[in-house]
Amino acid sequence: ATQAGSIDLQADRLQVSGLAEILTRSDNAGQAGNITIDVAESLSIDSTAGTVQSGVFSTASGTGAGGNIVITGGKLVMDGGAVNVSSINFGDAGSITASLDSVSLQQGAQISTSVDGTGQGGALTVTAVADVGLDGQASDGFSSGLYSQTSGSGAGGTVNVSAANVALTDNATISSKSLGTGDAGNVNVTAISSVELDNASITTAAANADGGNIKVTASELVYLGNSDVSAAVGGGLGNGGNVDIDPQFVVLSGSNILASAIGGNGGNITVVADHFISSPGSVLNASLVSLAERRREVATLRTLGYGSWQIGGLLLRESLLVNLAGTLVGMPIGWLLYFGVTKFHDLDFFRLPLVASPWVWVATALMSLTFALAAHLVVQWRIGRLDWLDALNVLE
Repeated sequence: ATQAGSIDLQADRLQVSGLAEILTRSDNAGQAGNITIDVAESLSIDSTAGTVQSGVFSTASGTGAGGNIVITGGKLVMDGGAVNVSSINFGDAGSITASLDSVSLQQGAQISTSVDGTGQGGALTVTAVADVGLDGQASDGFSSGLYSQTSGSGAGGTVNVSAANVALTDNATISSKSLGTGDAGNVNVTAISSVELDNASITTAAANADGGNIKVTASELVYLGNSDVSAAVGGGLGNGGNVDIDPQFVVLSGSNILASAIGGNGGNITVVADHFISSPGSVLNASLVSLAERRREVATLRTLGYGSWQIGGLLLRESLLVNLAGTLVGMPIGWLLYFGVTKFHDLDFFRLPLVASPWVWVATALMSLTFALAAHLVVQWRIGRLDWLDALNVLE
Protein backbone atom coordinates (compact mmCIF):
# COMPACT_ATOMS: atom_id res chain seq x y z
CA ALA A 1 0.00 0.00 0.00
CA THR A 2 1.19 3.50 -0.78
CA GLN A 3 1.36 6.08 1.94
CA ALA A 4 -0.06 9.49 1.09
CA GLY A 5 2.37 12.37 1.02
CA SER A 6 2.73 14.86 3.84
CA ILE A 7 2.08 18.60 3.77
CA ASP A 8 4.53 21.02 5.40
CA LEU A 9 3.64 24.73 5.44
CA GLN A 10 5.65 27.61 6.91
CA ALA A 11 4.48 31.23 6.74
CA ASP A 12 4.23 34.49 8.65
CA ARG A 13 0.48 34.53 8.14
CA LEU A 14 -1.77 31.86 6.62
CA GLN A 15 -5.48 32.24 5.83
CA VAL A 16 -7.84 29.41 4.84
CA SER A 17 -11.26 30.63 3.66
CA GLY A 18 -13.85 30.40 0.89
CA LEU A 19 -14.34 26.61 1.29
CA ALA A 20 -10.57 26.07 0.89
CA GLU A 21 -9.13 22.89 2.39
CA ILE A 22 -5.71 21.64 3.41
CA LEU A 23 -6.26 17.88 3.15
CA THR A 24 -4.55 14.51 3.30
CA ARG A 25 -6.54 11.31 2.79
CA SER A 26 -6.06 7.56 2.63
CA ASP A 27 -8.72 5.36 0.99
CA ASN A 28 -6.81 2.07 1.19
CA ALA A 29 -4.21 0.35 3.36
CA GLY A 30 -1.78 3.22 3.14
CA GLN A 31 -1.46 5.78 5.90
CA ALA A 32 -2.71 9.29 5.29
CA GLY A 33 0.01 11.90 5.24
CA ASN A 34 0.78 14.26 8.10
CA ILE A 35 0.06 17.99 7.98
CA THR A 36 2.47 20.40 9.68
CA ILE A 37 1.74 24.13 9.80
CA ASP A 38 4.08 26.64 11.42
CA VAL A 39 3.05 30.32 11.46
CA ALA A 40 5.13 33.13 12.89
CA GLU A 41 2.10 35.38 13.41
CA SER A 42 -1.26 33.75 12.73
CA LEU A 43 -3.33 31.00 11.13
CA SER A 44 -6.83 32.23 10.27
CA ILE A 45 -9.64 29.89 9.23
CA ASP A 46 -12.95 31.44 8.09
CA SER A 47 -16.04 29.55 6.99
CA THR A 48 -19.80 29.95 6.83
CA ALA A 49 -22.08 27.39 8.42
CA GLY A 50 -22.76 24.27 6.38
CA THR A 51 -21.69 20.72 5.65
CA VAL A 52 -18.69 21.87 3.58
CA GLN A 53 -16.25 23.93 5.59
CA SER A 54 -12.91 25.57 5.18
CA GLY A 55 -10.21 23.97 7.27
CA VAL A 56 -7.46 21.45 7.78
CA PHE A 57 -8.34 17.75 7.45
CA SER A 58 -6.73 14.31 7.60
CA THR A 59 -8.98 11.34 6.82
CA ALA A 60 -8.52 7.56 6.73
CA SER A 61 -11.39 5.65 5.12
CA GLY A 62 -9.64 2.30 4.54
CA THR A 63 -7.44 0.11 6.71
CA GLY A 64 -4.64 2.64 6.89
CA ALA A 65 -4.21 5.04 9.78
CA GLY A 66 -5.06 8.70 9.52
CA GLY A 67 -2.35 11.32 9.47
CA ASN A 68 -1.45 13.71 12.27
CA ILE A 69 -2.03 17.47 12.22
CA VAL A 70 0.49 19.70 14.00
CA ILE A 71 -0.01 23.48 14.21
CA THR A 72 2.60 25.67 15.91
CA GLY A 73 3.60 29.31 16.17
CA GLY A 74 1.62 32.50 16.82
CA LYS A 75 -2.17 32.79 16.98
CA LEU A 76 -4.87 30.39 15.79
CA VAL A 77 -8.04 32.32 14.99
CA MET A 78 -11.04 30.37 13.71
CA ASP A 79 -14.28 32.08 12.70
CA GLY A 80 -16.18 28.96 11.74
CA GLY A 81 -14.38 26.18 9.91
CA ALA A 82 -12.78 23.01 11.22
CA VAL A 83 -9.56 21.20 12.01
CA ASN A 84 -10.32 17.48 11.97
CA VAL A 85 -8.70 14.03 11.90
CA SER A 86 -10.98 11.05 11.31
CA SER A 87 -11.06 7.32 10.70
CA ILE A 88 -14.10 5.77 9.02
CA ASN A 89 -13.35 2.03 8.81
CA PHE A 90 -10.48 0.08 10.35
CA GLY A 91 -7.59 2.49 10.62
CA ASP A 92 -6.71 4.52 13.70
CA ALA A 93 -7.44 8.23 13.53
CA GLY A 94 -4.48 10.56 13.66
CA SER A 95 -3.84 13.08 16.42
CA ILE A 96 -4.10 16.87 16.53
CA THR A 97 -1.48 18.93 18.33
CA ALA A 98 -1.81 22.72 18.44
CA SER A 99 0.93 24.55 20.32
CA LEU A 100 0.51 28.30 19.93
CA ASP A 101 0.63 31.69 21.61
CA SER A 102 -3.17 31.86 21.78
CA VAL A 103 -6.24 30.03 20.43
CA SER A 104 -9.63 31.58 19.61
CA LEU A 105 -12.63 29.67 18.20
CA GLN A 106 -15.88 31.46 17.32
CA GLN A 107 -19.04 31.04 15.23
CA GLY A 108 -19.17 27.25 15.50
CA ALA A 109 -15.48 26.64 14.80
CA GLN A 110 -14.40 23.13 15.77
CA ILE A 111 -11.20 21.20 16.38
CA SER A 112 -12.08 17.52 16.50
CA THR A 113 -11.05 13.90 16.27
CA SER A 114 -13.54 11.22 15.27
CA VAL A 115 -13.56 7.48 14.67
CA ASP A 116 -16.35 5.36 13.16
CA GLY A 117 -15.15 1.78 13.09
CA THR A 118 -12.67 -0.44 14.90
CA GLY A 119 -9.83 2.07 14.84
CA GLN A 120 -8.75 4.05 17.89
CA GLY A 121 -9.47 7.76 18.17
CA GLY A 122 -6.55 10.15 18.12
CA ALA A 123 -5.57 12.52 20.92
CA LEU A 124 -6.49 16.20 20.67
CA THR A 125 -4.00 18.48 22.44
CA VAL A 126 -4.30 22.28 22.53
CA THR A 127 -1.61 24.27 24.33
CA ALA A 128 -1.39 28.08 24.51
CA VAL A 129 1.09 30.40 26.17
CA ALA A 130 -1.70 32.93 26.81
CA ASP A 131 -5.41 32.14 26.49
CA VAL A 132 -7.66 29.52 24.94
CA GLY A 133 -11.07 31.03 24.18
CA LEU A 134 -14.09 29.16 22.80
CA ASP A 135 -17.17 31.25 22.08
CA GLY A 136 -20.60 31.02 20.48
CA GLN A 137 -22.16 28.80 17.86
CA ALA A 138 -22.92 28.84 14.15
CA SER A 139 -26.30 29.77 12.70
CA ASP A 140 -27.01 26.06 12.16
CA GLY A 141 -26.55 25.35 15.87
CA PHE A 142 -23.07 23.82 15.91
CA SER A 143 -21.21 25.04 18.98
CA SER A 144 -17.65 26.25 18.94
CA GLY A 145 -15.48 23.73 20.71
CA LEU A 146 -13.05 20.88 21.00
CA TYR A 147 -14.52 17.45 20.26
CA SER A 148 -13.58 13.79 20.45
CA GLN A 149 -16.14 11.27 19.20
CA THR A 150 -16.30 7.54 18.59
CA SER A 151 -19.26 5.92 16.80
CA GLY A 152 -17.88 2.38 16.51
CA SER A 153 -16.00 -0.10 18.67
CA GLY A 154 -12.80 1.94 18.81
CA ALA A 155 -12.12 4.06 21.88
CA GLY A 156 -12.34 7.82 21.60
CA GLY A 157 -9.29 10.01 21.88
CA THR A 158 -8.32 12.11 24.89
CA VAL A 159 -8.81 15.89 24.83
CA ASN A 160 -6.05 17.89 26.56
CA VAL A 161 -6.17 21.67 26.97
CA SER A 162 -3.46 23.72 28.68
CA ALA A 163 -3.16 27.53 28.82
CA ALA A 164 -2.74 30.51 31.11
CA ASN A 165 -6.53 30.98 31.04
CA VAL A 166 -9.28 28.85 29.51
CA ALA A 167 -12.65 30.49 28.79
CA LEU A 168 -15.81 28.95 27.30
CA THR A 169 -18.77 31.23 26.62
CA ASP A 170 -22.15 31.30 24.87
CA ASN A 171 -22.79 27.56 24.28
CA ALA A 172 -19.15 26.65 23.60
CA THR A 173 -18.10 23.17 24.68
CA ILE A 174 -15.29 20.71 25.24
CA SER A 175 -16.73 17.27 24.64
CA SER A 176 -15.75 13.62 24.45
CA LYS A 177 -18.57 11.34 23.31
CA SER A 178 -19.16 7.67 22.52
CA LEU A 179 -22.15 6.77 20.35
CA GLY A 180 -21.04 3.14 19.83
CA THR A 181 -19.44 0.42 21.94
CA GLY A 182 -16.06 2.09 22.20
CA ASP A 183 -15.27 3.92 25.42
CA ALA A 184 -15.39 7.71 25.43
CA GLY A 185 -12.08 9.53 25.81
CA ASN A 186 -11.01 11.61 28.80
CA VAL A 187 -10.99 15.42 29.02
CA ASN A 188 -8.18 17.24 30.84
CA VAL A 189 -8.21 21.03 31.20
CA THR A 190 -5.30 22.79 32.92
CA ALA A 191 -4.86 26.53 33.46
CA ILE A 192 -2.12 28.51 35.13
CA SER A 193 -4.69 31.03 36.34
CA SER A 194 -8.38 30.27 35.68
CA VAL A 195 -10.93 28.09 33.91
CA GLU A 196 -14.18 29.97 33.35
CA LEU A 197 -17.43 28.72 31.81
CA ASP A 198 -20.32 31.07 31.11
CA ASN A 199 -23.33 29.31 29.56
CA ALA A 200 -21.00 26.56 28.36
CA SER A 201 -20.07 22.95 29.11
CA ILE A 202 -17.33 20.38 29.57
CA THR A 203 -18.78 16.91 29.07
CA THR A 204 -18.02 13.27 28.50
CA ALA A 205 -20.89 11.02 27.48
CA ALA A 206 -21.43 7.43 26.39
CA ALA A 207 -24.51 5.68 25.06
CA ASN A 208 -23.49 2.04 25.60
CA ALA A 209 -19.90 2.09 26.83
CA ASP A 210 -17.77 3.48 29.65
CA GLY A 211 -17.77 7.24 29.94
CA GLY A 212 -14.61 9.31 30.03
CA ASN A 213 -13.12 11.11 33.03
CA ILE A 214 -12.97 14.90 33.39
CA LYS A 215 -10.12 16.66 35.19
CA VAL A 216 -10.10 20.46 35.58
CA THR A 217 -7.06 22.01 37.26
CA ALA A 218 -6.35 25.71 37.85
CA SER A 219 -3.98 27.52 40.19
CA GLU A 220 -6.58 30.15 41.09
CA LEU A 221 -10.19 29.88 39.94
CA VAL A 222 -12.75 27.53 38.38
CA TYR A 223 -15.94 29.48 37.66
CA LEU A 224 -19.18 27.97 36.31
CA GLY A 225 -21.99 30.35 35.42
CA ASN A 226 -25.13 28.64 34.04
CA SER A 227 -22.83 25.85 32.89
CA ASP A 228 -22.31 22.11 33.22
CA VAL A 229 -19.39 19.83 33.92
CA SER A 230 -20.81 16.39 33.33
CA ALA A 231 -19.60 12.79 32.96
CA ALA A 232 -22.59 10.64 32.04
CA VAL A 233 -23.60 7.26 30.63
CA GLY A 234 -27.07 7.30 29.13
CA GLY A 235 -27.76 3.57 28.81
CA GLY A 236 -26.38 0.07 28.77
CA LEU A 237 -24.13 -1.20 31.55
CA GLY A 238 -21.29 1.24 31.00
CA ASN A 239 -19.68 2.93 33.99
CA GLY A 240 -19.77 6.70 34.34
CA GLY A 241 -16.60 8.74 34.33
CA ASN A 242 -15.10 10.59 37.30
CA VAL A 243 -14.97 14.38 37.70
CA ASP A 244 -11.97 15.97 39.44
CA ILE A 245 -11.71 19.73 40.03
CA ASP A 246 -8.68 21.26 41.76
CA PRO A 247 -8.28 25.07 42.05
CA GLN A 248 -8.02 27.49 45.00
CA PHE A 249 -11.52 28.87 44.40
CA VAL A 250 -14.58 27.12 42.97
CA VAL A 251 -17.60 29.31 42.19
CA LEU A 252 -20.87 27.75 40.97
CA SER A 253 -23.67 30.05 39.84
CA GLY A 254 -26.72 28.22 38.53
CA SER A 255 -24.48 25.39 37.38
CA ASN A 256 -24.15 21.62 37.69
CA ILE A 257 -21.30 19.21 38.33
CA LEU A 258 -22.60 15.72 37.58
CA ALA A 259 -21.33 12.15 37.35
CA SER A 260 -24.03 9.62 36.52
CA ALA A 261 -24.83 6.23 35.03
CA ILE A 262 -28.08 4.39 34.38
CA GLY A 263 -27.06 0.73 34.23
CA GLY A 264 -23.45 0.72 35.45
CA ASN A 265 -21.54 2.33 38.26
CA GLY A 266 -21.74 6.09 38.56
CA GLY A 267 -18.52 8.07 38.66
CA ASN A 268 -17.06 9.99 41.59
CA ILE A 269 -16.89 13.76 41.97
CA THR A 270 -13.82 15.14 43.75
CA VAL A 271 -13.47 18.88 44.40
CA VAL A 272 -10.27 20.01 46.12
CA ALA A 273 -10.51 23.75 46.80
CA ASP A 274 -9.63 26.19 49.57
CA HIS A 275 -12.91 28.02 48.96
CA PHE A 276 -16.14 26.62 47.51
CA ILE A 277 -18.98 29.03 46.73
CA SER A 278 -22.25 27.74 45.29
CA SER A 279 -25.53 29.47 44.52
CA PRO A 280 -28.82 27.82 45.61
CA GLY A 281 -29.60 26.85 42.01
CA SER A 282 -26.42 24.83 41.54
CA VAL A 283 -26.16 21.06 41.84
CA LEU A 284 -23.17 18.99 42.88
CA ASN A 285 -24.31 15.40 42.46
CA ALA A 286 -22.73 12.01 41.93
CA SER A 287 -25.77 9.90 41.08
CA LEU A 288 -25.92 6.18 40.60
CA VAL A 289 -29.17 4.76 39.32
CA SER A 290 -28.21 1.13 38.97
CA LEU A 291 -30.52 -1.85 38.76
CA ALA A 292 -27.77 -4.07 37.35
CA GLU A 293 -27.17 -5.91 40.62
CA ARG A 294 -30.90 -6.43 41.33
CA ARG A 295 -32.31 -7.06 37.88
CA ARG A 296 -33.15 -10.71 38.55
CA GLU A 297 -34.69 -9.88 41.91
CA VAL A 298 -36.91 -7.23 40.35
CA ALA A 299 -37.79 -9.49 37.40
CA THR A 300 -38.75 -12.30 39.80
CA LEU A 301 -41.14 -9.98 41.63
CA ARG A 302 -42.68 -9.08 38.28
CA THR A 303 -43.33 -12.74 37.41
CA LEU A 304 -44.99 -13.19 40.82
CA GLY A 305 -47.58 -10.62 39.82
CA TYR A 306 -46.12 -7.39 41.21
CA GLY A 307 -46.66 -4.34 39.03
CA SER A 308 -43.89 -1.90 38.25
CA TRP A 309 -45.33 0.67 40.67
CA GLN A 310 -45.55 -1.93 43.44
CA ILE A 311 -41.91 -2.89 42.89
CA GLY A 312 -40.98 0.76 42.82
CA GLY A 313 -42.81 1.22 46.11
CA LEU A 314 -40.73 -1.51 47.73
CA LEU A 315 -37.51 0.10 46.56
CA LEU A 316 -38.77 3.52 47.62
CA ARG A 317 -39.39 2.28 51.16
CA GLU A 318 -35.85 0.91 51.29
CA SER A 319 -34.49 4.23 50.06
CA LEU A 320 -36.52 6.23 52.58
CA LEU A 321 -35.34 4.04 55.46
CA VAL A 322 -31.72 4.56 54.44
CA ASN A 323 -32.38 8.27 54.00
CA LEU A 324 -34.02 8.48 57.45
CA ALA A 325 -31.11 6.70 59.10
CA GLY A 326 -28.63 8.96 57.38
CA THR A 327 -30.57 12.06 58.42
CA LEU A 328 -30.88 10.99 62.06
CA VAL A 329 -27.18 10.23 62.25
CA GLY A 330 -25.97 13.11 60.08
CA MET A 331 -27.81 16.02 61.75
CA PRO A 332 -26.32 15.47 65.26
CA ILE A 333 -22.87 15.06 63.70
CA GLY A 334 -23.41 18.30 61.77
CA TRP A 335 -24.45 20.10 64.97
CA LEU A 336 -21.32 18.85 66.76
CA LEU A 337 -19.13 20.10 63.92
CA TYR A 338 -20.94 23.44 64.02
CA PHE A 339 -20.43 23.60 67.78
CA GLY A 340 -16.73 22.80 67.39
CA VAL A 341 -16.23 25.53 64.77
CA THR A 342 -17.88 28.20 66.94
CA LYS A 343 -15.86 27.24 70.02
CA PHE A 344 -12.63 27.15 68.00
CA HIS A 345 -13.16 30.76 66.91
CA ASP A 346 -14.17 32.07 70.35
CA LEU A 347 -11.87 34.90 71.47
CA ASP A 348 -11.99 37.37 74.35
CA PHE A 349 -13.18 40.12 72.00
CA PHE A 350 -14.98 38.05 69.37
CA ARG A 351 -17.49 35.22 69.65
CA LEU A 352 -19.61 33.38 67.09
CA PRO A 353 -23.13 32.68 68.36
CA LEU A 354 -24.42 29.10 68.29
CA VAL A 355 -27.83 29.35 66.65
CA ALA A 356 -29.79 26.31 65.45
CA SER A 357 -33.47 27.17 65.22
CA PRO A 358 -36.04 24.38 64.70
CA TRP A 359 -36.78 25.40 61.10
CA VAL A 360 -33.15 24.66 60.16
CA TRP A 361 -33.57 21.05 61.26
CA VAL A 362 -36.89 20.79 59.41
CA ALA A 363 -35.45 22.32 56.22
CA THR A 364 -32.49 19.93 56.33
CA ALA A 365 -34.76 16.90 56.62
CA LEU A 366 -37.05 18.14 53.82
CA MET A 367 -34.10 18.75 51.47
CA SER A 368 -32.80 15.24 52.11
CA LEU A 369 -36.27 13.80 51.43
CA THR A 370 -36.62 15.83 48.23
CA PHE A 371 -33.36 14.52 46.77
CA ALA A 372 -34.33 10.92 47.67
CA LEU A 373 -37.70 11.26 45.92
CA ALA A 374 -36.12 12.87 42.84
CA ALA A 375 -33.63 10.01 42.56
CA HIS A 376 -36.47 7.48 42.87
CA LEU A 377 -38.29 8.96 39.88
CA VAL A 378 -35.35 7.89 37.70
CA VAL A 379 -35.33 4.43 39.32
CA GLN A 380 -39.07 4.06 38.70
CA TRP A 381 -38.62 5.01 35.04
CA ARG A 382 -35.85 2.42 34.72
CA ILE A 383 -38.05 -0.30 36.25
CA GLY A 384 -40.73 0.41 33.68
CA ARG A 385 -38.22 -0.09 30.85
CA LEU A 386 -36.61 -3.27 32.24
CA ASP A 387 -36.74 -6.35 29.99
CA TRP A 388 -37.98 -8.94 32.52
CA LEU A 389 -37.29 -12.02 30.40
CA ASP A 390 -33.78 -10.90 29.56
CA ALA A 391 -33.11 -10.13 33.22
CA LEU A 392 -34.18 -13.62 34.31
CA ASN A 393 -31.77 -15.14 31.79
CA VAL A 394 -28.75 -13.24 33.17
CA LEU A 395 -26.21 -15.50 34.85
CA GLU A 396 -24.82 -14.16 38.14
